[in-house]
Amino acid sequence: MKPELQDIAMCIFENCLIHNISIDVVWVPRTLNEKADFISRIIDYDDWGIDEQLFMYVDSLWGPHEIDWFANDDNHKLTVFYSRYWTVNSMGIDAFTINWQGANGWFVPPVCLVSKVISYMRQCFAHGTLVLPLWKSASFWPMLCPTGEGFIKEVKGCIDLPTNKNFYTSGKGNKSVFEILIYPSGCWL
Repeated sequence: MKPELQDIAMCIFENCLIHNISIDVVWVPRTLNEKADFISRIIDYDDWGIDEQLFMYVDSLWGPHEIDWFANDDNHKLTVFYSRYWTVNSMGIDAFTINWQGANGWFVPPVCLVSKVISYMRQCFAHGTLVLPLWKSASFWPMLCPTGEGFIKEVKGCIDLPTNKNFYTSGKGNKSVFEILIYPSGCWL
């Protein structure tokens, strides 16, 4: 018997007692459990984040932040977070199904979603901190800086973040966009 698994089982048992929940355990053969097996093997190659110290610095400038909209169990900076895929501690999946208005959001989306995030922030009248690479050639850049000089009126402030690789974290996959291609030459908020 593994002690850590026993602790988890006891925690589940105690919660069931407290909340009057009954659990019926059923063994499912692997051949009939394809969906769960598939989900457990998902690796998010677009996953990235920033270091805890850097988050605390930015949070001291524009926080307190309330919701981490694009995170997972490994890189969330706040206790309330939404993830791209199901994770044990997330409030939910697919942040685009929730109205972002009314909370000071922390946004560190996969680069492939930055344009969608900017559009949805406008649609929801959301406010928060958006961390993104300083890639002026990216498709999202004209959404923030349409003339090439100066930001749109929704951008209230920005800082150039350090370029040192140690301030950023890549996802679990060894083919992560930030592990293989490039780390941000700077990030704007």
